[in-house]
Amino acid sequence: IVIRRRAAIFWKPGASFSIEEIEVALPKAKEVRIKEKKSQHFHTKIQSGSL
Repeated sequence: IVIRRRAAIFWKPGASFSIEEIEVALPKAKEVRIKEKKSQHFHTKIQSGSL
């Protein structure tokens, strides 16, 4: 079983990211999935796509 989710994707270094729909497999035995309710992103983390 596969579910569809949105994700920020960097296709190559230096490129901007795009928000795309991706397929994600369900967790296997001894794996868990978490739901992130809040997040704080720092400027340095966002720029890492251009490294």
